[in-house]
Amino acid sequence: LRSYLLSDEDWTLLSRLQSILDIFVKATEHLSGSSYPTLSVQLPYFAVLASRLEQLVEELRETDPDSDLFYALTQAWIKLDQYHAQTASSQAIATILDPQYKLQIFRNLSWREEWITEAQTSFIQTYNDQY
Repeated sequence: LRSYLLSDEDWTLLSRLQSILDIFVKATEHLSGSSYPTLSVQLPYFAVLASRLEQLVEELRETDPDSDLFYALTQAWIKLDQYHAQTASSQAIATILDPQYKLQIFRNLSWREEWITEAQTSFIQTYNDQY
C-alpha cells in the first residue's frame, strides 16, 4: 500500500498542475456561456492564455527543460497558436465590434502595434468586401 502513497514531489507537481489547469478552467467556463455572446471575448482570453503559457514554458526552459511538463506546455502553446491562426480574423472583427472592447482592448493587452494594425486592416477589408 505504501507504494501508492504520493511523495512530496508528487504533491508539488499536482499543485502546479492545478494552478496551470485553472487558467483553462476560467476561460472555458466564461467562453461556454449560453446567455451572452462569447465570440468577442475569445481573442482577449486567447491573449491571456498564450501569454501565461509562454511564461510557463520560458520558466521551465530555464529550470527543467527535460520534463514532461515542459513538453506538454510547449505542445499546448503550439496548439493554441495553430488554433488562433485559423480563427484570429473572425475573433478580431467580433472584438472590434463589441462596444466594450473596440481596438482599445488590444492596447490594454499590450499587443504590438503591428498586430493591432493587422486586426484593424482585417476588419476594414472584411467590411469593404461584404458591404
